[in-house]
Amino acid sequence: MKIVYGLALSALLFSNTLLANELNIIPGVSAGPVTANTSEADLIALLGKEQVKREKIPLPEDDEMEVTVLFPGNSEKELQVVWDKPFVKPVAVNIIGSAWKTPEGVALGMSLKDLEK
Repeated sequence: MKIVYGLALSALLFSNTLLANELNIIPGVSAGPVTANTSEADLIALLGKEQVKREKIPLPEDDEMEVTVLFPGNSEKELQVVWDKPFVKPVAVNIIGSAWKTPEGVALGMSLKDLEK
């Protein structure tokens, strides 16, 4: 299993709305509503079709991969789901948005000084 940003995925229950405090990264468990058992259909049912889009991202040597983007265009909440079995079994998550944090407050873009605190 490829791990991106230290996230492996496993089971998690989620509610009908994704609140700010649910933008949590729990290493080895989940990234918000995305777990090892979450399909794209699950994400659409949870978040609505307008918040779940497919997108192609570039890979080396002029190749590309289709991913699922949650909250497309939202600089605070956007993330990409990379699939092992297309749109059924996630293998990795690329966190794009700035609002995602671990329960301890670790987030992308934070300074080393803040991380050391």
